[in-house]
Amino acid sequence: MSQTADILDWLKSGRSITSLEAYNNFGCLRLAARIADIRARGFDVQSKTIRVGSKNKTVAQYSFQQCDLFETQEEKCP
Repeated sequence: MSQTADILDWLKSGRSITSLEAYNNFGCLRLAARIADIRARGFDVQSKTIRVGSKNKTVAQYSFQQCDLFETQEEKCP
């Protein structure tokens, strides 16, 4: 499986991901590029900036909105 497919499956499972998690789980050094690939396939990936670590560094965290995980329009959140 490709890194893009692995990351997409991760996001579809309802989890968020940061660059460190992408590296540790998939060996991905360019998470932003993989997210761009996923977005190009029509997925609405949300991003937000979070602070991590003892030095309070900022990193991007990517996820789907919970409503985006449903399969059909009838199941979507309002």
